[in-house]
Amino acid sequence: MKRNTDLLFLNPLRKVLAELDSEDGLPYPHGFFLPHVMDGYKTAPLKIFYYGLDTRTWMGDDKTDRWGYQVMMDLYRSGQLGKYITDWNNAWPATRDDILAWGNRVAFWPFVIRLHLLMTRGEFVDDLNSVPKHLLDAIMTFGYGNIYSVEEVASLRKEGWWDGDVEKTCWDAVTNVDAYGKARQLTQENILFKDVLDAFSPDCVFIHTWSWSEDAFFRGLDWHPYNVRRKGKWAAYTVEGYKTKILCMPHPNSWGFPFYDNIHKAAAIMTDWLSANPAEQPDGSNRG
Repeated sequence: MKRNTDLLFLNPLRKVLAELDSEDGLPYPHGFFLPHVMDGYKTAPLKIFYYGLDTRTWMGDDKTDRWGYQVMMDLYRSGQLGKYITDWNNAWPATRDDILAWGNRVAFWPFVIRLHLLMTRGEFVDDLNSVPKHLLDAIMTFGYGNIYSVEEVASLRKEGWWDGDVEKTCWDAVTNVDAYGKARQLTQENILFKDVLDAFSPDCVFIHTWSWSEDAFFRGLDWHPYNVRRKGKWAAYTVEGYKTKILCMPHPNSWGFPFYDNIHKAAAIMTDWLSANPAEQPDGSNRG
């Protein structure tokens, strides 16, 4: 399960790119995001995966001024697609400093790291620029996933990549909008959460977004929601045949202030739900 040699999604990614190889132009500027784990995940006493919605500008090549998609497709065409996974996708974060570089900003990673340390070590770190030495090893012990391997149009618009309507040429780098939609569909059909459960056996999965389709995410799984409250913004799930507990919550950026208090609240809710027996919770209909 070493991060630099994990080729879990090699064949699914190869299948996706085979479908896209004949497309003219550039359907998407970035590389496709693939779930992966940090170096300390295998030996972590509590194995946690954190899922976001999508990842901004994933994997470009500044040295050769190539888009991430071009890097990925070139490696596929040369029979070296595994290098995209090991040398590009799985290479971030390479060290804990890559994550801690986010500092104390109100953002996804500072929230997740504080939450991870609180959940796994029972300690809250106020200043991420000065993490106590005895907690440093706990940082690189989680798994990292996204609902979508290809960014949504809404995300691209926020970043300034999307300059027009879907029906038109959208941003300067993209010349094939139809293929963008095809890439979105193919990655959702082939980069599956089920493979994450089978390969990494996480104890917990925390999903930090509500911009998702449960049916698409749980494709191929018999899933059950067992606790939905707070106007539908928090929900817990079980999956038949797996011990993993799954909790979906709002994205940290939507929580507002006081930011630190929200981390404590999130940890309290997570701890409460993770210790609950699904059989004792309000039964949700099986939509799997």
